[in-house]
Amino acid sequence: MDDSGRVNTLSNLSILENSKETDHGVLIRRILMSGMVKSYQSLSNPEHNQKKSIPYFDFEEYKKQLDEKAKRLKRGKLSDDVGLAVQQIIGILTKKRYRRGPPKHFEVARDDYENRLSEAISKKEKLLLVLPSFPVKCWNPLKVERRMPDLAELNCIGRLYLLCKEIELIYKPGAKIILIADGPIYADIFNEPLNVAIQYKQKVIDFIRQLGLDQYIIMHDMVDLISRNSADFVEAEEVAKMQVETFWRENPNNKHRLMLVENTMSNINVAAYPKDMLRAIFFDTKYNGDIVELNMAKDEICKQTEISAFKYATLLQAINSMELVMKCYPGCIRVTCHPKPGQLGLHLVSPNSRFNFPWNGVGVKKKNGEITVSLEDEVRRDKRYVAVYIEGEEFPFYYEEQ
Repeated sequence: MDDSGRVNTLSNLSILENSKETDHGVLIRRILMSGMVKSYQSLSNPEHNQKKSIPYFDFEEYKKQLDEKAKRLKRGKLSDDVGLAVQQIIGILTKKRYRRGPPKHFEVARDDYENRLSEAISKKEKLLLVLPSFPVKCWNPLKVERRMPDLAELNCIGRLYLLCKEIELIYKPGAKIILIADGPIYADIFNEPLNVAIQYKQKVIDFIRQLGLDQYIIMHDMVDLISRNSADFVEAEEVAKMQVETFWRENPNNKHRLMLVENTMSNINVAAYPKDMLRAIFFDTKYNGDIVELNMAKDEICKQTEISAFKYATLLQAINSMELVMKCYPGCIRVTCHPKPGQLGLHLVSPNSRFNFPWNGVGVKKKNGEITVSLEDEVRRDKRYVAVYIEGEEFPFYYEEQ
């Protein structure tokens, strides 16, 4: 890491110059077929100005609502047989309301999960779940303009609390979720201000404290994990760089590589570009400005996308190869917000939401009280919704269905 505390990332990206997939027209066309575009429903509608202000968000009332939901959770009696007790806990963790991704992803590592749960239950210890997450609000103004967490993140914290409460109702020692903020290590990769990522992390911590949930949820920083294992990380990063370079060179059209690049394009910092230009790039809408400038912007965004995707792949490869998370949290139960074989995926927002990540959009409160996450550029055009601001803040804290 450098003196600012930011993780040094790799800058030698010559591999991209030799890639068959550097055709920016191809990349744009793939983006136009992606899920982000398919979810965009109201391009022809103008932005509306329905808004209201509230003096503050009532954390106490929100906590009461969470506790009312907790009271409706099913109580049970834990089996005296450790093996059966383990299956009872697994039954909670893999419920549809919590589990994201197919059951087969969990089954790949069932034995490991069972062993970790068995050890903790035998010792009557609190179950510790570790979850890297909460990077930063996406720097794409079509997704969200607010830089600090909003109702989407707050609702995610509430969901994690209810998972812990449901476990606690059957297993008295209960459960605790360790969130590992990874925004500060990604800031440089995605051209985001490091100070904003740090502020975002602190605001999430403030949310947890204001809800009084410290005994259920805590947040650590991936930067600290890397610092404690800096020598191993430097070595792992160098090896990862060579591995990713080789794989990308030999497999330019690998579907996982292409998917990573596609996803990266909508997540890099594009806040400096006008929104009408971004709509033309991401959603193929008509652009009334200078076409030369539009094409230059496309080229810049595509180049940055490829650079960021390569750096991101290298960083993840390094972290995963040294099993950094489990090395720092031995005995913990690894969960993820990105479903993959061998790890239990969790819904961070309602399963009915278009996006599973609260940082990839804005919180939307439905008439029935359900909170989902949507593209801000879409929801602000939908007359069913009113933007709710906290007095003194520049951007909405959430949108509310009327």
